[in-house]
Amino acid sequence: MAEQKYVAVGEDKDVAAEGSDVVDVEQLLPALECRVFVKNRAYFLFVTAREKMAEVWRKAGRALGVRAPTDLELEALGPPQTEAVVRAFELCREFSGPSLFNHCMRAYYFAAAVRWFEAGSLEGLDLEQMAVAFAFHDFGLTATSRGESEESMYPFEVRGARKCLRFAATQMQLTKQQLTVIYEAIRLHTALGFEKPTELAGLITVGTCCDVVGYRCEDLSKKTKESVLTAYPRLDWKKVVVKAFADDAKMPNPSPVMRRYQREYFFNLLVRMAPFSE
Repeated sequence: MAEQKYVAVGEDKDVAAEGSDVVDVEQLLPALECRVFVKNRAYFLFVTAREKMAEVWRKAGRALGVRAPTDLELEALGPPQTEAVVRAFELCREFSGPSLFNHCMRAYYFAAAVRWFEAGSLEGLDLEQMAVAFAFHDFGLTATSRGESEESMYPFEVRGARKCLRFAATQMQLTKQQLTVIYEAIRLHTALGFEKPTELAGLITVGTCCDVVGYRCEDLSKKTKESVLTAYPRLDWKKVVVKAFADDAKMPNPSPVMRRYQREYFFNLLVRMAPFSE
């Protein structure tokens, strides 16, 4: 399996500069977790209709040769080889296993490619924060996370967000606001019925949904998609993700969002119908 090469990782360090304010993660977490995002069914239907109309418009443009996605090399999409990114993906590989790790990598590249299609570049994106968020976004689905009894009171999205927040606070020199952006992006990545509060939150949803159910695959060129799949094969991903959510349903506090998708939107069927062979 071809893989992105990263530089060697140095020892963990406290990146907060001397004399700067250090964010107290354990004080920040309760404030973040008490924020309530209410899903409005009518708004969800509006967003769904709007996205469907946008999809039809994009496909029509492609058919007419007006706007076709660009062939992109993986090197053009990142992620940057910083110590934080290297360490994040090393941990992701360690706790995820091959199939889930490859999903995290594909989701990152798919999100970056869709953003390139929309904006013509990745300018303005903090690719380091984006890569770290993708590395941890599905941590809550891993056996490691399920074995952490003190975290079992949270749904898997929140478990991943908490893990990433603690990592970012020690490995990256981020402000309280930047940490909040990462936390909420992971927490809301399965919530399709919300207007996402930040671009990062939207991109994590786009990347993961592209890889799981084929959402916005039409915005990837055939060459770009094949490059990502060659570098990070799916490794029977459809079966893996269906089982992962079945295992999550057995947790004390399973994801209410995913349970709704499974009951009302035939999630398992959507996974099987995704435009990938496995």
